[in-house]
Formats: sequence, C-alpha cells, structure tokens
Amino acid sequence: MTRIAIIGGGFSGASAAVQWARKVPQPLAITIFEPRAQLGHGLAYSTDNPTFRLNAHAGLHAIDVADPNHLIHWCETQRLSEHDPGAFAANGQAFLRRQDYGRYLADSVREHADWPATGSSITHRRLRVVDLHFAEGRAMLGLEDGSTQEADQVLLATGNPLPRRPEVLDAITPGHPHLRTNPLSEGLDGIPTDSRVLVIGAGLTALDMIAGLIERGHEGAIVAVSRHGLRPRSQPPPVFALPTAAANPPVQPLDVLEGPVPAYAEDNVLTVHTLLRGLRRDIRNIEATGRSWHAAFDALALVVSRIWPKLPLDEQRRFLRRLRPWYDVHRFRTPPMTEAVVLRAERAGQVAYRAALLKAIEGSEGGTFTAHFGHTKGRQARETFGAVINCAGLDSGDTVAGNPLLGALVDRGLILPHPNGVGFLTDPSCRALNALGQPRHNLRIIGPPTAGVFGDPLGALFISAQVHRTLPAFMEDLPPGS
Repeated sequence: MTRIAIIGGGFSGASAAVQWARKVPQPLAITIFEPRAQLGHGLAYSTDNPTFRLNAHAGLHAIDVADPNHLIHWCETQRLSEHDPGAFAANGQAFLRRQDYGRYLADSVREHADWPATGSSITHRRLRVVDLHFAEGRAMLGLEDGSTQEADQVLLATGNPLPRRPEVLDAITPGHPHLRTNPLSEGLDGIPTDSRVLVIGAGLTALDMIAGLIERGHEGAIVAVSRHGLRPRSQPPPVFALPTAAANPPVQPLDVLEGPVPAYAEDNVLTVHTLLRGLRRDIRNIEATGRSWHAAFDALALVVSRIWPKLPLDEQRRFLRRLRPWYDVHRFRTPPMTEAVVLRAERAGQVAYRAALLKAIEGSEGGTFTAHFGHTKGRQARETFGAVINCAGLDSGDTVAGNPLLGALVDRGLILPHPNGVGFLTDPSCRALNALGQPRHNLRIIGPPTAGVFGDPLGALFISAQVHRTLPAFMEDLPPGS
C-alpha cells in the first residue's frame, strides 16, 4: 500500500484523509499525526462552550465538498433538531455548535478508517512530527518519541498560525488569572461575573467571547476595542426569512466555486483598485434591484482562488496592508444566534464596541488593568478593567511561530515563505516549492498555510474544495505500481 503521512489532524488533515480514502482507486495507508485525542477538532472545534457556533450553515461545511449532504445526513442521524433546536435559523438552515461539528469530523474519519470501496485505511498516531527528510523519492519522518516512519507522500496540514499577541500585553505579567491571551484554548472560566471586561479586537472570535460571557451569566460591562471599529457583517437576508418553496434544486457548492469570474476580474493585469471599483459597481447595481450586497461580494469571494494568483506581488501586498480588514468583515459573517445574543446586550447597554487606538495596558497589584487609549488631537484616556481578553486575530505574518518543524523545513529550503508575507509557496496543485522554485512531487501543503498563494483557503468549504481540485495531480504523483 502507498504510505501517506498527514501532519496535522484538524479540518484540513481530516478532509484530505477522507477524500483520498474515498476517491483514490488504489489502496492508501494514510497516517495522521496529531497529538489531540480527536481528529478533526483542531483548535477551533475543541471547545466545549455551547455558545460557539459555525459562521456558515451546515450545507457548506461537509468534510467532502463533492458530497454536501454528508453533514446534513449526520445531523439527522444525531437528531440535532431535538438536541440543539437553537441551531436553526428562520429559513431552516442549521448553524452547528462548534463542539458538534468537531464530533462530526471525528465520526467522519472513523467512518473511513477502513474504506472497503478502495481498500484504503486511516490511522491516527498521537505524536508530533519533529523532523522530516527526503531521500530516494521517499520521506522519513522523525517523531517526538524518537521513532521514525517512512512515507511515499507527505501532506503539511498544520492549520492556522497562532493568535497574534499585541505588544500592549507585554507589560502584563504572564499567567495573570484574568488575562486571556488565547481564549479559544484558555476558556472563560475564572473571569469574575461582575468584572468590567476589555476585549481586544472585534471579529468573530470577539463575538464568540462576548456571547460566551453573557450566556454564562456575566453581569459586568464588556467593551470591544479595535482600530477601525469594524465588525463582522450579518448573514444575507434569506437566512432571517421564512423558507419558501424552491422551484429549482439547490445550487451545489462546487457549482458555485467553479462558477464564472466577475467580468471586472478577467483582465490579465489586475490591480486592487480595479477589483475594488468593479465590486463597488456590482454592489450598486444589485442593491438597485432590491437585493443585498452579499450576492455581489460572494461572486468575487467564492472564486478568489482563481483571481488572487493573477494579482502582481505588489498588489497582493497592498491588499493585505490596506484592505484585508474590510474584506474579512464581509467575508466572515456572524452566526445569527450568536449575533442576536450580543445585539440584545448592546441594546441593554452592557456591551459597547469602539473604534480606538489601544496604546498600553498595565496590570496592577490589585488584579485590575489600566488601559491607555489614544484619541484624535493627541488626547489620551485611561480606563480600568477587571479582565482582558485578546481577540486580535491570527498572526498570519508568522506562520512558523510555535511550530519548530515548519521552521526547520524553511531553514533547509524544503519549503519557502511566500514573499507577500502569508504562508508558503506552492504550485497550483499544492506541491511545495523548494529553494530553487521547483515543485516537490511528494510534499504538499493545504489549507491556511497556502493563503498567500490562493487568497482564501481558510474556511471548511474552501479547504475541502482545495483538496478536491488537487486530487488528479495527487494521483499522478503516487508511486507507480502501487
């Protein structure tokens, strides 16, 4: 059997393993190296907080993009409508709790552990890979327990980078009981319910943390601060409307992802200005017909993997430097149930969002924090908080932080950081490029570490589609005679 090693067992690794076991006709012995007890969970789906939900409906989160009903059928067998009636929006679409989605991913991998249709198998080894070498067309993986394992193909599915730690937190003693630098892993337990809480950032993680505090009975004020005051946008209007009888069958995710590119994005030489001007024009035209901006934005975002590579490097850098926050708040939308919790608290005066520059935070011996805010005309203000939660987002500019293996591979020239500052270089089929710019046919990278190449392989839909699209090249690279 051809031996496949997948390094990382979050969504990316789980989706690749399941799709390869299903679709590659020859038998594969797939091993996923993941220290966590459950495959598919990663950081995002390891939470046990029932308030945290997916930010898109179940039809877009199947582990195999070509089988969008797989997750929906799982929900039916698990009787989700009985166990989590709050998951359903007005139009009937389900926005799963993250903990339930983690169970789905783990169940899906177990379902394919011995796949009779192809003879492939999936094995989970709860070990970290600490070294990787290639010789004579094969890979040798060094494991943290001192053992080694050979593989014919290696996939780096290491997921998102670590959360960004703002410099303003440097003055606070590490381990402060009321500071959460990585709230997804540290949780909210221990934060006094009557404390005034400062949330650094205003994205989806901030929304989750605010809703999580409220749902667990927090009574103190919560202030979310970000530089531009940008917040994730709501779902499109149909999510909040009662379902109507559909005259046509639903559009499949693959049909949308492989759909036409907007006319304004078809130029051979693109600029950020061209894309922004064309998008704004399409939004005005759509809104003139009574529809929302979502359709025009999605027409661009859903095919971004075919547009982003055409942007010159300087233009990619310009987008990342100037427009990324605005793109993200329209791209990553709120789960309607979570949004409703926070909006009610805002109307009651408990939650406030602000656009402000956070200059410094100091911790006091009494356990409180003093935050210094910069304002226009040189004025500054100080406020006291009882807890601080860091939701500043992921550090996309430092993909190797916290992962010594990736750092070692970069040092040896086996993988190359993307010159736009995000992730690593690959060819269109996700083969890693070496120091000479040549693709390695036995080393692939998928998911968030390829965001610099493809623009947006960050959500489940896009990662699953990435695996699906690169399947033909993956099969071509398998050893002959396997």
